[in-house]
Amino acid sequence: MKGYGLTPLGILSLVALVLSVLALVGSLTIPRVLGGNSVVADASQEPVPPSTPSSSPSAAPTPSASPTTTPTPEPPTAAESALAQLATIPATDASVWVPDYRRDEFGEAWEDVDGNGCSQRQDVLARDLDEVVRFADGSCRVQTGVLDDPYTGVIVPFQHGEQTSQAVQIDHLIPLALAWRSGAWSWSPEQRVLFANDTSLLLAVEGGINQSRSDSDLAEWLPPAAHARCGFVITIVEGFARYDLTMTAASRASAEAVLVGCDDEVGIVPS
Repeated sequence: MKGYGLTPLGILSLVALVLSVLALVGSLTIPRVLGGNSVVADASQEPVPPSTPSSSPSAAPTPSASPTTTPTPEPPTAAESALAQLATIPATDASVWVPDYRRDEFGEAWEDVDGNGCSQRQDVLARDLDEVVRFADGSCRVQTGVLDDPYTGVIVPFQHGEQTSQAVQIDHLIPLALAWRSGAWSWSPEQRVLFANDTSLLLAVEGGINQSRSDSDLAEWLPPAAHARCGFVITIVEGFARYDLTMTAASRASAEAVLVGCDDEVGIVPS
């Protein structure tokens, strides 16, 4: 057109302008390649920060089960132990011939078998009497004392002397004649002497009660004081078991009848 014609140079300028506009528009809409992934850029959007992987919540630890504790069993009472020992004591065989008993088979009365310079009688008196006074000559002989008789509960004053000493006598809890019939007849003389002077089987008692008991077994005699019977039987059963003596069925039944009714009693001999 006349007056509006374009020269070649003008045409080129117009083309260049159009291409510039197209390039600008393309930069806003054409996908960009970033790290091999196509991302569409949008000038109106804020950059999105990279997401951080959320860690899954840890499971709460399961509390371990409390360890099971086994309760410590109560130790047996003296009576329970004696009942167990009673079951091990062999029965007396009445068909076995036993020689006649003689006291001298057990040695002289009241020897000093432990070598402490005192006879076993003096040792037992000093142990079992209250208010003990010894002779002023420095010997171990007991001059005076007071006995609370374990078989009867009677209080017995003791005064050493030819006419007075027998008010307090020493009882063999397993009488020597009974021990002889129960197996001691087959022991050596040395064994019998040690048995006769074993202070764990000796007890200071009122003279009259000792004489009345004599060599009776458990089926024939028990202490008159009921509170003394458990300790009496416990000590005798322990002695029979320790010395491997035999026991009659009647004595065994009597011992068991006493022991099953005992609580926390201990042996009758003072420690």
